Amino acid sequence: MLSFFLRFRQSILLFILLATSLILMTSHANQGAGFQALTSGLFEVTAAMESWLSSLVRGAGDLYHGHFRLSGVEKENRVLREEVAVLHDQLNRLQEIEVENKRIKALLKFQESAPYTMITGRVVGKSDNTWSRTLILDSGARAGVAKGMAVIRPEGVVGKVLSASPNYSLVQLLIDSNSAVPALVQRTRAQGIVEGKIADLCRIKYLDRLADVRKGDLVLSSGLGGVYPKGLVIGTVTSVQKKPYGLFQEVLVSPAVEFSRLEEAFVVKESRRPGDDQPFKSVQE
Repeated sequence: MLSFFLRFRQSILLFILLATSLILMTSHANQGAGFQALTSGLFEVTAAMESWLSSLVRGAGDLYHGHFRLSGVEKENRVLREEVAVLHDQLNRLQEIEVENKRIKALLKFQESAPYTMITGRVVGKSDNTWSRTLILDSGARAGVAKGMAVIRPEGVVGKVLSASPNYSLVQLLIDSNSAVPALVQRTRAQGIVEGKIADLCRIKYLDRLADVRKGDLVLSSGLGGVYPKGLVIGTVTSVQKKPYGLFQEVLVSPAVEFSRLEEAFVVKESRRPGDDQPFKSVQE
């Protein structure tokens, strides 16, 4: 209905004016007070009709322009949301770059100060199950990696190389149940063999039942066996159980390395100084 009036607005007004003119012509002979009243009434109706139609036109125009203004605001909001998302992504990337730069600087500092010639490798694969706890480094025989070499981090022992292809190497982790690292308790010099156990823990085997070992003691590599240099941090004693019988005590060790967060590691190629029984200082010390 509204669209009909808007479309034929001028025609309707013309019809009203013609009708008014006709009435005026037929009533020309009676130009008295009644004629004046009729003329005034027709003018009032015509003016009211014009005002009503003008209001409709203005309302429709306001609605039309309002629609486009709202559409423009919605489009602008969408563009702003997209820009915010892009900036948020860029911020995350910059934060990741900053974290990685700090980590790499710490690793370089460790590599420069370590008493070993080392080969850097990035972790590109992992195997974490009941029978095998291994990882794959992107450094292999071409870089100088060979079977039996120790793998370490600034925090301590990671494991040893099981095999090396031209570009990759397979590393058995300290927490693997088949690993065996000759170790000693720093405080008392008590010695044993550290091997992997469930739940990312290790235990010290063949540790004399009478040896003085306490919770919190630091466990280091002893240097025996020719794989791990002496003095590397293995971990910290978390529990000690001395049974009333048997030759050995049960000692659990929490590894110094967080294996679930490994991204890089170093393969020890050769030592640059005689081993000692002090733990090698990490970059945090």
